[in-house]
Amino acid sequence: MDFESLRIKYDGVDGIMIAGDDPKRCVIAFSSMNKGKFERWSWFQEMHDAGSDDLYIILKDDSQHYYLGTDQQPSNIKHYRFFEWILEKYKISPDNTFMLGSSMGGYAALYYGFWIGVRGIVSINPQTTYAACRMHSLQLWERMAREAGTNWVDLDQYLYRFKCKPAVYIEQSDYHADIAASSALIDALVSLKIPHIRVFVGGEHGGTSITKDKLLNFMSLTYSLSPPTQSS
Repeated sequence: MDFESLRIKYDGVDGIMIAGDDPKRCVIAFSSMNKGKFERWSWFQEMHDAGSDDLYIILKDDSQHYYLGTDQQPSNIKHYRFFEWILEKYKISPDNTFMLGSSMGGYAALYYGFWIGVRGIVSINPQTTYAACRMHSLQLWERMAREAGTNWVDLDQYLYRFKCKPAVYIEQSDYHADIAASSALIDALVSLKIPHIRVFVGGEHGGTSITKDKLLNFMSLTYSLSPPTQSS
């Protein structure tokens, strides 16, 4: 696939965009630590080709710093401003926006989903705390989180900053670091009375049961939980 025609050009944000003529919803997908890969792009291209008018944005972070950057070169504000800009450009409310990601991308989906105040978040085996990163059998997660410096936040504490309550779908494998990460997040979701679905997929870190249809079903479910606001 030649992605150049789909490339996003906004202050170093690394991504592609697939848009209908008049989108009313937006799905933002964050890729994992898979350098050079826009994960799940084919899902969104298939939905677009089938007639969906939604706006799809697929991002990657080849620096592997959790879409946060470092203290020397932070990228979290750049990403936040990009999301503000793109939603304003297409007149899409955060209440009609969804975020999706696995592993590092799952962290980013939660981090930006609560910051923006989106309707729903799908997070698959995310790293949610620095302590959980340290439980990984390799040092990559810990090293990347440490290099993110003061930009890194533990999500089980971070969620308490926000009044928004996006619905959360979280998948968890049987890998020990994923168990610790998901358990910390779930404790915070329960405490804050945030609606959520926890799916135990078993197996190793890369395992997932998420499909294009499950994503669409979850998106539909969030509207049954709470209708869009008047301004959406």
